[in-house]
Amino acid sequence: MSNGMKLLIWSVVVMTVAAVAGAVLLGFHISAKLNAKKMQAVQIAKDYLSRQYEQEMQYMSVRYSSGLVGPELYRVYFSPINNPDLVVEVRVFADLSITEPRSYRHQEHDSGNYITRDSRQDNYYIVLFQWLAAEYYSNDVKNIWGDNTIIDTSTNNLHGGGSFNMPHGLNDNMSFSEMVELGATFLLKINIDLMLDDKQKESERMLEFIKIVQDSGYKPSSIFFNYRKPKTMNDISGILSVIFLDWEEITTVEQVLAVI
Repeated sequence: MSNGMKLLIWSVVVMTVAAVAGAVLLGFHISAKLNAKKMQAVQIAKDYLSRQYEQEMQYMSVRYSSGLVGPELYRVYFSPINNPDLVVEVRVFADLSITEPRSYRHQEHDSGNYITRDSRQDNYYIVLFQWLAAEYYSNDVKNIWGDNTIIDTSTNNLHGGGSFNMPHGLNDNMSFSEMVELGATFLLKINIDLMLDDKQKESERMLEFIKIVQDSGYKPSSIFFNYRKPKTMNDISGILSVIFLDWEEITTVEQVLAVI
């Protein structure tokens, strides 16, 4: 091989190594810049929470949402020091701005009446309400299905613009009933290990809980009984859901059996 050819090959190798090194350095630079922005979002979320609540919050994690559905933003997660079971989300926009809580007028679909709602960049009051709702029914659920049964609640509170929508006037000193009186709504999900082979007896257990909810005076939008089941080739979900939308009208075992 001629010296000229060797020199050409050596030049190509050097250029390739330089290009790779440059790409690596650029990657490190971009990654460092993104991480720095994430940490800025975390600090903004911490400052926001300190302005809103006396409750001290412990930082957990942060992730970036690209904006494919909704706006680009950072989702920063915290847990209240005095209630580590809760996970609170704070939403910081991609430009590192955050909107202070505000009230607005909202027209209800069913009545057409206008009510006042609150829009916030955090969901602390929402997860607190969900936790209080689950706690309210927890003992009844465990008495019927056992200690391994998990009660879950959820609400539909996502509001346009990446903020959370909730009843006006909530605060963290309120009881479950006080939050309901302000218009907080929920659905109940009872997560049970396995359904009894005897559907009659399982229906009796469902009816017992439905009557407890009816007697409580609170009105979840629906009640889900979720049972774990073996996964099959045709069904890999592993969950059997029995859903009662008209639970207020259920009074007999026969009505429950008709749904299972």
